[in-house]
Amino acid sequence: MEEFERVLTKVKIALNASSFGNKSFLQASIQYIIQSINYSLILKRTTMKRFKLFLLALGLVASTTAFAANPAPISEGNPTSKELKKMLNDPEFLVEHDMHAEVLFTITENKEIKVLSVATENEELVNYIKTRLNNEILDADLEIGKQYVVPFKIKAEK
Repeated sequence: MEEFERVLTKVKIALNASSFGNKSFLQASIQYIIQSINYSLILKRTTMKRFKLFLLALGLVASTTAFAANPAPISEGNPTSKELKKMLNDPEFLVEHDMHAEVLFTITENKEIKVLSVATENEELVNYIKTRLNNEILDADLEIGKQYVVPFKIKAEK
C-alpha cells in the first residue's frame, strides 16, 4: 500500500512538471484516475477504522456478557442441593425413564427461589420443577441476587 502511494506521488509530480501548455486529454484522464484512487484510498482507510472500532465494541460486549452471567454451581452433596431435592420429591407424573435437568435460579431478598430456566428436553419436567420451586423459601446461605445452577436427576420408577 505504501509503495503504491509513492508511485502515485511520483506520477503526480511528473504530471505537474510536464510541459503541456493546456491540459491534454491524457493528462486530464490521468488526473481523474489519480483523484479516484485517492478517494478510494481515503474511503478504505475510514472503512477499516470503522470496522476496527466495530470489532472492538463487539469484543467488549462479548467479554462483559460472558463475565456478567456466570452462575455458581451447587454440587450434588451440598446441603442446599439436598434441600432442593426434598422439594422435588414424589413427582406427580409417571417417570418411565431417568431424567436429567439443570436448574438456573436466583434468591430474592425474602429468600424465595426464582427459577430462571430449566435445561432439559422434557417439557413436563420443566413445568414440574418450576411449579415446585418458584416462590418457595430456601433456608440456605446463598447470596441474594446471584445466579446458581444445580443439577437434578429423577430416576425411573420400576
